[in-house]
Amino acid sequence: MNIDKNLIQRSVAGIVFLAVMIGGVLFSHLSATLLLLLLATACSIELFTILKPKIQPTSHPLLIPVLLICVFTALGFGKLYQFNYVLLVVPVIFASISIIFFIEKNIASKVKGVFAFVFAILYAGIPFALLMFYITDSAFSETSNSVLFFFTLVWVNDTFAYVLGRLVGKTKLAHLVSPKKTVEGFVGGILITILYSLLITPYLFNTSFNDSYTVLMMSAFFVSVFATIGDLFESAIKRWLNIKDSGCLIPGHGGLLDRFDGLIFSVLPYLFFVNFKF
Repeated sequence: MNIDKNLIQRSVAGIVFLAVMIGGVLFSHLSATLLLLLLATACSIELFTILKPKIQPTSHPLLIPVLLICVFTALGFGKLYQFNYVLLVVPVIFASISIIFFIEKNIASKVKGVFAFVFAILYAGIPFALLMFYITDSAFSETSNSVLFFFTLVWVNDTFAYVLGRLVGKTKLAHLVSPKKTVEGFVGGILITILYSLLITPYLFNTSFNDSYTVLMMSAFFVSVFATIGDLFESAIKRWLNIKDSGCLIPGHGGLLDRFDGLIFSVLPYLFFVNFKF
């Protein structure tokens, strides 16, 4: 029997990836915070790295974790002392811009450096910081389960949109950006994600909105839509950069951005619906 080695590699990497994500989110508040900080840093550095050949700033990508740690610390202090966390994060962003202007040698490099750093942090870093802000010590069980539920919404939509697109997909969704995506897969992914949220979620996760079908349906719908937009957005970036994958960190899967592109775009709508009182 001929076994596809790439399939084995993808499967093992996928299992390890899921174990790390689930364990990191559910184990403790500290492990969840560290996991989200690690993901924010790695995704931001990965994005900055693939942008660098095109934009050519001279700044070093290792400045990113320093700036993200400052952002996470600002969010943490804002939550701890009940400040408006935006008032703490904004100075950090301005400080990072000042550092880049000091490091870069000329005006063109300064502008490129600021764009690359701010875009990398806002696009790939801040969504994970918002999830960290959402997970609280006082209600860790509920909020960590809610974040894991959010992760599974993205995974279910991605999986079934791909499977249905391969099986019955005929109409291209955005052929110039992502030729393999189809309207049938897109719609099917949304419907199955909604069914998953209504029929399976209440038995798997302990959240404060398990009995609210409105929140479950709306969050599943908008997460599916925005996850697809996020996937297309990252595909557009890769086409602009003329690359296939954002990286090679996950064997057989590509880079972290390839795995989290949909999640990054759907954080805000998800947090809106689970915090909105219907």
